[in-house]
Amino acid sequence: MSDHHCSQLETETGWSPELLCQLIEAVREYAVFGTDMSGRIRSWNIGAEEIFGYKAGEAIGQNIDILFTDADRAENIPGKEREIARLDGYAEDQRWHVKKDGSLFFASGVQTPLRDEHGTVTGFAKIARDLTELTNAHKALEELNQTLEERVDSRTRELADANAALEYEAAERKAAEKLRLSLLRRIVQTQEDERKRIAREIHDHIGQQMVALQLNLAHVVEKRREDKALLADLDRLVSTVKEIDSEVDFLVWELRPSMLEDFGLAEAIDNFVLKWSEQFSTAAEFKSVGGIKRRLMPDIEINLYRIV
Repeated sequence: MSDHHCSQLETETGWSPELLCQLIEAVREYAVFGTDMSGRIRSWNIGAEEIFGYKAGEAIGQNIDILFTDADRAENIPGKEREIARLDGYAEDQRWHVKKDGSLFFASGVQTPLRDEHGTVTGFAKIARDLTELTNAHKALEELNQTLEERVDSRTRELADANAALEYEAAERKAAEKLRLSLLRRIVQTQEDERKRIAREIHDHIGQQMVALQLNLAHVVEKRREDKALLADLDRLVSTVKEIDSEVDFLVWELRPSMLEDFGLAEAIDNFVLKWSEQFSTAAEFKSVGGIKRRLMPDIEINLYRIV
């Protein structure tokens, strides 16, 4: 929407750009920002300020390359992500990013294209979250596992010449392996819990505010039907809001595979392929040969589901 139309909309309806941006600004734990086709930043929420350290006035107008490491810029990772999002409908990444002060942090993100009323891609929107704490937890678990292995090796050398020591060693190795597997399962569970928590936050905050925005826009459209020029702009805004709402709904659905828990792996994958096909208008189908006679362990099912 042009500056003239934005000013006209604010004067006649009270919908200022600041009020519309409250939807995005309410989410402080996530960086939400938009870029144009070349990667130049056009919008920047408070979550992005807190995570990356740049104020909106500092970030807007800059190229998104400033958020990537030198190595990633050398490989044109930002441009490649935009191209994947343009072709596939979205692009996911988990990588190290750079804050304003030059420090590095690990983050995950999802980038989606923004389209006009003709379906032409006009830019991109990205949601990112700082995973430094989770990464540090993984590192601590790895260090703990390494410590346990070193202890087992040390005990093996000390008791290698006695049958009793050999039996003790075997028992300790078994316990260490059991603990290692337990830690791996806890990592997977931690990831799934994080996905569910993110999905709940997106649904409870952005989802509800998107509904409120659509209702208010519909009310404005109904009141301003006599103003054809304004009505056309409002129709485009409504279309964009509906598209964002659809992307948010799909993201929440992807993060929380409730059907996997209720009906099992085959039905969950079949449902996922169907929903994915509808979301991206790409023909796809799933066939299960022979069928699965019994439920697998939950950590096996969730890993197979995530691989798909």
